[in-house]
Amino acid sequence: MITLLFVSVIVNVTGTALGGIIDTIGKRPEVFMIYPALIDTVGDVGSVIGSTATTKMALGTMGTKYSAITEHSLEIFSAWAASMFMFVLYALSSSLVYGVGGFLRLLSEALTTHILVVPLIVLISFGTAIVTRKRGLDPDNFIIPLETSFSDGLTTIGLLIALTVLV
Repeated sequence: MITLLFVSVIVNVTGTALGGIIDTIGKRPEVFMIYPALIDTVGDVGSVIGSTATTKMALGTMGTKYSAITEHSLEIFSAWAASMFMFVLYALSSSLVYGVGGFLRLLSEALTTHILVVPLIVLISFGTAIVTRKRGLDPDNFIIPLETSFSDGLTTIGLLIALTVLV
């Protein structure tokens, strides 16, 4: 029930931010094309970090403390680099479909969104893994639903910020 409550609140915030994006970008189909891929990729980063962290904790190869994030740096860097590469591919693909003239603008908007959002989702996923493990809860019931909802909302807000700032 607690997870459902958090998810409901987050989804409402996401919907409000999405309305702001629609107002901000107007007729920019290249942004609409990559938006689902952006939120999915950020969610995937959170899933990778949360799942690998809880697995390491369960195996006893990583401590159940916030400072253990340094022991998880290889997984964090790998997920970050892969998602950055995907964001570049999304911008390139969309620019090829809708015209390469706006590639640099779309790329800068996508990468700004990435820089704003991925560190936050890493912290949220890792923190949720720590909390669920310490409380003896099943991480599958918390990490994926929470980080997915947060990633949708944060990516939407991050994209809105990027679109607004990089006019």
